[in-house]
Amino acid sequence: MTEHSTAYLVIGLFLATIAALIRFQSRPERVFGLLLLALYGFQLVSTSQVVSSFANLGVLTLVLLMVCSLALEKTKLLRVVANYVIHVSYRRSWLNLFAFSAIASSILNNTAVVSTMLAPTRSNTYHPASKLLIPLSYGAILGGTLTLVGTSTNLIVNSMMIEAGYASIGFFDFTLVGIALVVGCGATLFLSSALLPSRTRKTTVISDYFIDTKVTAGSELIGRSIESNGLRNLESLFLVEIQRGKQLISPVTPHEVIQENDRLLFSGDIKKVTLLEQFSGLVSFANRNGLPLDNLSEVIVRPESVLVGKTLKRAGFRALFDAAVVAIKRDGEPISGKLGEVVLRPGDFLVLAVGDDFKSRHNISKNFFLLSGVETERTLTKQQEYLAIFWFWHRYWASCCGYCTALPGDADATGSAAFFKGADSQ
Repeated sequence: MTEHSTAYLVIGLFLATIAALIRFQSRPERVFGLLLLALYGFQLVSTSQVVSSFANLGVLTLVLLMVCSLALEKTKLLRVVANYVIHVSYRRSWLNLFAFSAIASSILNNTAVVSTMLAPTRSNTYHPASKLLIPLSYGAILGGTLTLVGTSTNLIVNSMMIEAGYASIGFFDFTLVGIALVVGCGATLFLSSALLPSRTRKTTVISDYFIDTKVTAGSELIGRSIESNGLRNLESLFLVEIQRGKQLISPVTPHEVIQENDRLLFSGDIKKVTLLEQFSGLVSFANRNGLPLDNLSEVIVRPESVLVGKTLKRAGFRALFDAAVVAIKRDGEPISGKLGEVVLRPGDFLVLAVGDDFKSRHNISKNFFLLSGVETERTLTKQQEYLAIFWFWHRYWASCCGYCTALPGDADATGSAAFFKGADSQ
C-alpha cells in the first residue's frame, strides 16, 4: 500500500467514524471499537502500538482525572460553589459563570464542570438559560487551555513527546497562552452576549413522585433562605410546597426563610432523592425510621388493599410491612400536604424504603402490585466527601510540584509521570 493510499484510507476511516458517531450517539464505544479493529486489520497500527497505548501515561492521567471529577461531582462542593454563581445582574451572572467554568476546567474534567452547572443554570429565575449556556460551554473549553491537565489533548501530546525522547511539557507552559485565550475570547463573547437568544421555557405540570422531608432541630438550613441553601438548583427535584404548622406555602419563593420543623415537599425524579441527604438536618420519613434510601422498591396499591381509604399514619405502615414510604405518585392528580396524612387510593404508586423482613411478609402481595427496585443516585457521606476533596487536592498539588521541580529531559519525573509520582508521595 502506497503512502498516498494509506493517507486516503486513514482520512476515509476518520470521516466514517465521525458519521458513525453522529448516527449512533448512544454507542460511541462500539464505534471506536470497530475503528480500532479496522486500523489493526489494515495494518495501520501494529500490535505493539495497540498494547503500549493502554499503558500510555497521558491516557492513564486522563482516566485518573476523570475518576477524580466523578468523585467530586458526587460531593456537594461544586454545587455549593455553583449556588453563588447566578446573580440578579445578568452581567455579573455571565462573568461569574464564565470565570468559574474556566478556572474549574483547568483542573477538572470539563464534563463534570458543565454537568454540575447545568441544573442551576436551567432553573435560575433571573435570566433565560439560553443566554447563559454558551458562556458555560465556552468557559469550560477555554479553561482547559490554562494547564497541562486541563485538556485531554494536551496530556496525549505530552506523552507522545516523552515517547519520542523530548522533554516533557511543563505543567504551566500553557498558562500564559491560555490566559490570553480566556481573556480575549471571553471579552469577545461578553461583548456579543446581546446576540444570544432569549428563550423562556414553558413549564408543564407532570404527575411525578411527591417527596416529604422535615427540617430537624440544629439543621444548617434554619434561618437561611431557599436560594442561599441551594434548594432551588437541585437536578430533577423541585421544591413545590412548605408546610409550616397548619400553614401551607405554595408556590415557594427563593427568599422564603426556612424554620425549624418545616416540612419541605419536593416533586421530581425519585432516583435523585439521595441528593437531599447532602443537606444537614433534612430527613425523610425513611431516615427517621432508620431505613436506608439505597434499597428502594416501587409498588402499586391494590384495589383490595387494607390501605385504601386510610392514611399512612393511621394504617401503621411501618409495623405492617417493615417499610417506610419515601414518595407517592398519583396519575392525573397532584398530591399536597404531608405524606402521612395523604388518604391512599387504589392505583397509587409508592416508593418504599424496605427493611430486612419486607420480602418475607405474607401480606405484601395482598396489598401491592410489586414493580421493580429503584436504583438511586449514589452520593457520598461527609467523611467520604472530605476524603475525596483532600485526596484530589493533595495529588493535584503534588503533581504541580512534580512538574515544577522536575529536571528538563527527565522523562520519568516530568510529564504525566509527575501526576502519578505525586499520587504515590502520600
